[in-house]
Amino acid sequence: IRDSLECYLLLDASGSMAYKSRGVSKHEYGAFLAASLGYLMNRQHDAVGLSVFTDKFVSQIPPSTRGENFRRLLLMLDNIEVGRKSNLSKPLNDLADSLPRRGMVVLISDLLDNPDKVIQGLRHLKFRGVDVVVFHILDRAELTFPFEGASRFHDLETEEEFEAAPSMLREHYLEEINQLVQLYARELRMVGIDYCLLETSKPLDFALLSYLSARSRVS
Repeated sequence: IRDSLECYLLLDASGSMAYKSRGVSKHEYGAFLAASLGYLMNRQHDAVGLSVFTDKFVSQIPPSTRGENFRRLLLMLDNIEVGRKSNLSKPLNDLADSLPRRGMVVLISDLLDNPDKVIQGLRHLKFRGVDVVVFHILDRAELTFPFEGASRFHDLETEEEFEAAPSMLREHYLEEINQLVQLYARELRMVGIDYCLLETSKPLDFALLSYLSARSRVS
């Protein structure tokens, strides 16, 4: 890989990213992934920056190739506070409108927002000439809905709670989450955006290989 790029890491810090059924939360997994990708980008002499967002950007480090910039990135990742609200499309469109030149954007998020608006925001970036990689982070429980018996469900963004029998919800929920994953995969790949679904119980190896494959295609 010879040519350097400006690379923007976008990390979702909205309330839903705090969820974990075991092990690490989606946010912690995303932060580990962002740190690993930042290291690779820095070693490839790409200018790497980090933007953390909820319904707006809350912390940003502009892209730079300097070693001290990567240290600042790691410090920011270590001190992120997960927020409540999410509005993924706004940060995506704001970034697309402000990018000074062609580069690469890597989004790390659970994508639990209005999918039509999220896809529109990602297409906006792609149509501006930006190479886009999306890492869709979900917990295993979100993909399998393993709950049994009467359960209380808590919304990490709105703080709303409700009780329900999982057996009454499982079939409909699994159908909805599978349709959401398929929608993102189909619509993003259709416009040349690299899409990778990641479960938080899995090692980061596959994610890093996916990034390297996407990076190698950038001229």
